[in-house]
This record gives sequence, C-alpha cells and structure tokens, in this order.
Amino acid sequence: MDNLMVSICSITYNHAPYIRECLDGFMMQKCDFEYEVLIHDDASTDGTAKIIKEYQEKYPHIIKPIFQTENQWSKGVRTIQSTYNFSRARGKYIAMCEGDDYWTDPLKLQKQVDFLEANPNFAISFHRAMRITPDGEKINEFPSLNLKSKLSTEDLALNNFIPNLSVIFRKTEIDTKLLQNMPLGDYAMHMANSRLGFIHYHKEVMAAYRINVGVFSGKEKYIQRQRTVQTLDGIIERFGFEGKILENLISHRNNLLFYIFKDKVKLDFSVETISMLRGREIYRVLPLFKRLKFIIKSVFVK
Repeated sequence: MDNLMVSICSITYNHAPYIRECLDGFMMQKCDFEYEVLIHDDASTDGTAKIIKEYQEKYPHIIKPIFQTENQWSKGVRTIQSTYNFSRARGKYIAMCEGDDYWTDPLKLQKQVDFLEANPNFAISFHRAMRITPDGEKINEFPSLNLKSKLSTEDLALNNFIPNLSVIFRKTEIDTKLLQNMPLGDYAMHMANSRLGFIHYHKEVMAAYRINVGVFSGKEKYIQRQRTVQTLDGIIERFGFEGKILENLISHRNNLLFYIFKDKVKLDFSVETISMLRGREIYRVLPLFKRLKFIIKSVFVK
C-alpha cells in the first residue's frame, strides 16, 4: 500500500450483533487513497471473532485483526487502542470507531482527509453523529450545531465534545504513560493532540453511535462524572497546561463536582452533606463557601 493514508482503529468485545454493520461502514468508503482497518478483539465469546475473520478473508490486505485469547480489559489494560492499534498504524491519519458503532457516509474519510490535507494548521477533524438504540432506532443527533467549526484546546478543555467514532487526527507518537489511570483516555488523547493544531467540526451526520437506552441509573451517571473528574485531574497534573486552558479545565472539573454532589445527595443526603462540609474525597478542592453554595443549589435547584 504505497498510498496508505488512514489507519482505521477499532476495538471490539462481544459485538456479534453489530460488527457487520461496523465493518461494512469501513469497507464502503470511497477514497482516492488507501486505508487499513486495525481491529483488536478482546477475547469475545459470542462469535464476533468469527465474523471478523470472514471479512479478513475477503479483504486480506485491508482488515488486520488481533485476536486476544485472554480479555485484556479484565487484566487491567486501559490503553487498548494505543497499545494494540495505534502502535502498528502505518497511515498518516488515524480514524476511530468501536465495533458496536458504524459510519453512514461513504465519503466520510475523503471529506475529512481532504480538509486536513488542505489545512495543515488543523490537527483534528470530527463530525456529527446520531444516537441510536441497540435495535437501530434513531434517538437524536450530536454534538450541538451551536459549536463553532473552528475549535481549540481551550474549547475542548471546557467540554469533551468529540464523538470518538467521528474523529480523525494526525498520527503522532503518543506517550501511553500520560494516559495511564485515566478512565476517559480518549478525551486525554484528544487534549494532547489538540496542542498540535486546531480542531475542525464538520456539521454533517456521518456515523451512528449505539447507546443502551435506560441502562444508566442515577448512581451510574454519578460514576461516569467521577471518572471524568479523575481524567481531568490527570490532564491537569500531567499535561502542563497553563493560562486559559488550565482555567477551563478547572472550570469543567468544578461544574462536574456540582452534579456529582447532586447525584450523591439523591443517594444519601446526610452522609454527602457532611462529606462536602468537611471537604472529604473529591470535594476537598472547593473552598468552604463554595461547598455551602453547592449544598444549597443541590437542595433547591432541580
């Protein structure tokens, strides 16, 4: 592949009902360049690997899987994409899409690569996607159309608005040690890559993101927000951001703390109020007057 431009990186585990749709989305791409599909299957037990092998036999020069015999996630490996896929990528650009999601536009790669090739001051490209149920029913579209087309690290520090199934970025050497123990490693990676250039938002829907409707209870939402706070802590500590970017990261973190406290108040008001007042756990970063403000808002603001 002398004209290899994009390495599509996909991770999958027990995605047998969805993996064909994902792979078909890759293989329908119409490009004036070549691409490869790097798949990491984390020891699926439902027939996912068999389906991947079927596509590998049909497209042996494009589909390049790794089949684990032991589940790496359960062994504590949290940087699966960078460890097993990015490390062997040969393309100038890296695209991402997990095995239960899929692309809907056959010109997706061409549009994004054309933009990045014409605009070397941009490091990342992403686009809108639609949320769908496990059965494929459309729910809504995201991110917001109100986002600017040209975005920066400062913007990303305030909100992780990049759907991973939509992103393409310039391949660079990624220090996986920076991403260790960050629950949202992809967000941390996008923050790191955004230091190399601007972020472009294509406002076309070109992919489908499958969600488990009704699965996330209040407690699980709280856990998700805690994981984001943990990731933001890691970014703040390790990446050396300063000025407005650092201010925005802290603002993002503190906004999440409010919702975390609201979630925990719903679970146990007395315990969490005492925890907040004493500055325990994640609340210790907030001065006392802000903790009191959060308690009042959490009780009276719906």
